[in-house]
Amino acid sequence: MRRRSPDPLEVQKIEIDDQPFKNDGLLANSELVNIEITEAGLTGTIGASITVPSPEEEGVEATRTPAPAPMLPLPGAKDLFFAASDDIFNLLFAAATLQGNFRTDCVEVLDGVGEPLTVEDTLPADCDALEVPGKPLQTATLIGRCHGAKEDIACAALPFGQQFGCNNTQTRLADRNISKDTPLLFCGRQLIAPRTLIKDNLLTMNEIEASLHVNDLKITVALDRNDSGTLDEAFSATRNCFSLLPDNTVDCKFVAACFDLNLDAGFELGAGPNGDPQIIRNVRNVAESVGFACGGAFNLGDDNLLTKSGASDPVSLISENIQNIVRLFEAEGLTLGGLVNFTDPMLFAIDTDNSGDCSDCAEYVGVTGKVVAAPPP
Repeated sequence: MRRRSPDPLEVQKIEIDDQPFKNDGLLANSELVNIEITEAGLTGTIGASITVPSPEEEGVEATRTPAPAPMLPLPGAKDLFFAASDDIFNLLFAAATLQGNFRTDCVEVLDGVGEPLTVEDTLPADCDALEVPGKPLQTATLIGRCHGAKEDIACAALPFGQQFGCNNTQTRLADRNISKDTPLLFCGRQLIAPRTLIKDNLLTMNEIEASLHVNDLKITVALDRNDSGTLDEAFSATRNCFSLLPDNTVDCKFVAACFDLNLDAGFELGAGPNGDPQIIRNVRNVAESVGFACGGAFNLGDDNLLTKSGASDPVSLISENIQNIVRLFEAEGLTLGGLVNFTDPMLFAIDTDNSGDCSDCAEYVGVTGKVVAAPPP
């Protein structure tokens, strides 16, 4: 029998709209990888990949946590559902990382009176409070090094055990053209793609809770030797201040601090211009931050270094960039060309794999609803 018009009940091509990705300089490919038909209904699974044509970063790491696709019958599902996996969000973050979206320029950070932070601002506030537990000789050396860097007391006035550390540090810093008054620049870079963790609270009805985990956000503290407010060379070409055969007149990398951040996030239900249901991702704020010294050959204690680095503009800018990566997914075509209406939509989390490294996490966030006949035109 010849058909003069498309059958509205025929399953048309199911794919991801690649135009939003093109708008962000990405290439998206998708294909229907599986259709399963059972007494409970029909379920289709789409696989996707994203290509970054002109990557700006190398050595990017990303977490992939493949889980089985949800299949009917599915707890919480009504007549129809669509769902997005946590991996699709992680894939987007990995692409953004390759594009260099999670790095910043090297910038000054000003103190309370508007002056750029200096080497002294990253040193311990109280040298005499430093301690290497159970190691008195190392403690004495550490205290001496601290006083030597801060230049707050003559080395000869210190106890004998602290004098060597003080003198050695002052000589070493002087040889590298570093003083306590040398101004600093703070440079941010995130090479490990943020990871989405879906953790639904069953007591809340209008949101699927989640968090974004940022691992090893690195803030490199560089010396701004000529007080220009910018790095002399490209970040990749800037050498460590204590490298062999250094040029003691140009900017250099002094120390680094790394931060593990957890950002509060969630998924909400939205509607597109034509009423199609949307999964909208929101990121609110940094809920937790854990920092540690992670680079540089000169570190006398973490507290001031981490406080100043953690409050620097690069941390805030990278956190904001994470929030602005693709925020929603929209499903089109759920009405079968107007034959039916998709009603009573609701969000739900789907856990298909309890054996992963996050046993209380769901792997999918979805929208489900009822399908009812559309009224006649």
